[in-house]
Amino acid sequence: MKLAPFYLSLLLLPFLVLPVVTQASAFISIGDSAEIYLDADASVRSSSNLFRSDSSNEQEDVVVVVSPGLELILGRGTDVSLTVNASYAISKYQDFDNLDNEASRYAALFAYTSDRLELEAQASYSEINSTFLNSFDTQNIAGSLIKSEVESLGVEMEYELSPKFSFGAAVNARTLEYKGVAATLAANNDKTSIPIDLYYELTPKLDLSIGYTTSKTDITNRPDLITINNNILVNTPRADYENDQDFFNLGLRGQLTEKLNGLIKVGLRENTRIIPNSSNIESDMFGAEGSVKWAVSPKLISTLGGSKDFDAGGDGTTTEVTAIYFSNNYTINANWASGINFKYMA
Repeated sequence: MKLAPFYLSLLLLPFLVLPVVTQASAFISIGDSAEIYLDADASVRSSSNLFRSDSSNEQEDVVVVVSPGLELILGRGTDVSLTVNASYAISKYQDFDNLDNEASRYAALFAYTSDRLELEAQASYSEINSTFLNSFDTQNIAGSLIKSEVESLGVEMEYELSPKFSFGAAVNARTLEYKGVAATLAANNDKTSIPIDLYYELTPKLDLSIGYTTSKTDITNRPDLITINNNILVNTPRADYENDQDFFNLGLRGQLTEKLNGLIKVGLRENTRIIPNSSNIESDMFGAEGSVKWAVSPKLISTLGGSKDFDAGGDGTTTEVTAIYFSNNYTINANWASGINFKYMA
């Protein structure tokens, strides 16, 4: 993902992030069906390439993030439940203190369960601050922040057709919009996806899935293409466009081994880039998505996940993205947990 040809990649150049996380929560009960948790997360994250730069301009830093939060749960353990949470992240950088920032997040989840039907609806809003360095701006070597907002809506259901077969479907929408100065540097992204899956019970704890996902992504407000001609910067407008994608997949979900649980999908991704007044651009690749959890001990859970997908970068250019993450979560007691995480994107 590039903000412009001479801007540095936001996500696609390889980088490592190693956070260490500690969590705590306090419980308050209101009647028989309402619970309130006062949560707090504290993490220390080390980045080997803070601005996702090329190897000649890599910068390292450590950031401490404290995130107090509040969670309300109604109807836990019943057929109908509602969870609402809010958090506020405060980030402090050790060396690049000009990047210190604050961001909020709000989310809600409604769940309904009957004998044969499971239904969930969720919504969330997040403020995101990403580090950015313009390699052509030699006066600003400390970098700056790219501010954006993400809104997500989703409805997911699964219906048991028979003791062996079940059907699942969902509608998910996600909007990424850049704010402030970033509105002129990065493209907005509006994606809607509809996954459909048929599950077959191989064993009481493991299902085989055959699935298809269709998605549509609108790339708008693309920044100008900036080039240098005779030492003069030339701005060339770039057209908005649409990505239509199909993902045909096979998968497994459930208990893969005695201590390994998860969901894995692999298959073929086909992407069509529809550009006004131009020929469509078609491409395909091997696609994958999913995660697995390993119960190392009753208190230690390790999670490995990732995906291989088409995505649009900061300047709106569609590229292939590979993401891998690994996390460990250790439960100290009912109120405290800690962990260490690894993330790679390219």
